[in-house]
Amino acid sequence: MSVIYALRHGALRYSTVEKALPSVTQRALTNTLRNLERSGMLERRIFPTIPPQVDYKLTPLGLELLELCEILSGWSEKHGTELQRAQKTYARNTKR
Repeated sequence: MSVIYALRHGALRYSTVEKALPSVTQRALTNTLRNLERSGMLERRIFPTIPPQVDYKLTPLGLELLELCEILSGWSEKHGTELQRAQKTYARNTKR
């Protein structure tokens, strides 16, 4: 979801995506981008420069997923207090 959200405004170079997600390792980011490309969620473009530049852009399928992510995010914000309360209640009830 983080990568999808990072690409919400359009195409970004790898380094820009990496900077937007500082807690994600380079290996994890590379694997995630490959998996999203393989799944048809994003498009990878290589520019014939030296060194080669690569950017990533959401496809129509990825943009549809972004809409769902935004709905889920809104739901989480709306119910955040309830979720925290339930977690605290659960923690109290399971203490030994």
